Amino acid sequence: MTQGSMPGVFVPLFALSVVVAAIAEPALGQVSADRFEQMPARSIGPVGTIGRISAVDAVVSDPNVVYVGAATGGLWKSVNGGQTWRSVFDDQSVSAVATVAINQTKPEILWIGIGAGGGNNNDDDEVPMVATVYRSLDGGETWAPGGLEGLEGVHRILLHPEDTEIAYAGVSGRTWQAEGDRGGGVYKTSDGGQTWTRVLVVDNITGVSDLVMDPSDPNRLLAAMWSNRRAPWSFESRGPGSGLFLTLDGGTIGCASWKGMVFPAATSAASAWMCSGVTRGSSMPSWMLAGVCSFVHTIGGVHGQR
Repeated sequence: MTQGSMPGVFVPLFALSVVVAAIAEPALGQVSADRFEQMPARSIGPVGTIGRISAVDAVVSDPNVVYVGAATGGLWKSVNGGQTWRSVFDDQSVSAVATVAINQTKPEILWIGIGAGGGNNNDDDEVPMVATVYRSLDGGETWAPGGLEGLEGVHRILLHPEDTEIAYAGVSGRTWQAEGDRGGGVYKTSDGGQTWTRVLVVDNITGVSDLVMDPSDPNRLLAAMWSNRRAPWSFESRGPGSGLFLTLDGGTIGCASWKGMVFPAATSAASAWMCSGVTRGSSMPSWMLAGVCSFVHTIGGVHGQR
């Protein structure tokens, strides 16, 4: 059937089909979650050879705005829930994005941290050290260096929910440095990244594997520390510096603010375990879950504490 052969029938049938489709499709707010039970997850991008995805964050007030950081491919932004993506970090000298943090009270403000291999792993004094933190005040359209030059592995950035100038950076440190201080620890800025203070350091080979903030109290921070030593011929992923550290004052008085936390049965095996990550419940912030990788079977796994 063609439009030319039956002009009186085609248009009414087409209009009827549109009406039926509109009636059959409920409003977005009325769609039941049951409809998605049999729907498999699929990749929605970004596409291309950009390495592993290392960070994802979305605007709470507008979930269609999503930022995705790639370990070797910069930062990508979607404003339509992942249907299309646009690179928003191409004009910078680094691309190893490890973490992205949106200021949810002012979503146009976002920070990113540069991961391992971010341009500072060299011994040439003539090569300038680049920043490992960047900040945008316009939703990723323009960027300004946020400091921590010469470091590597900014794996987590936490933003104060009320003061836009306060931020924390969890740094794992320079991966391939054999001797001396690799720079791992928790850093704090109170001036939007112009200056940073190292508020938690354990030892030369221990850095941050994760860092979380109590959603009900921004001064209550929990850091997962990981001792490790990497060489081209070996990798040691444990050490006495590994563990969980808690502060109740936002690291105001530096390392003295932090209290080490020990898991049950871990005291005697402290040199044979590592804390790989930690999280708190948003609705019950007094609950904590920590991932522990152990070389003794008694403490490995996921541990909870209240």
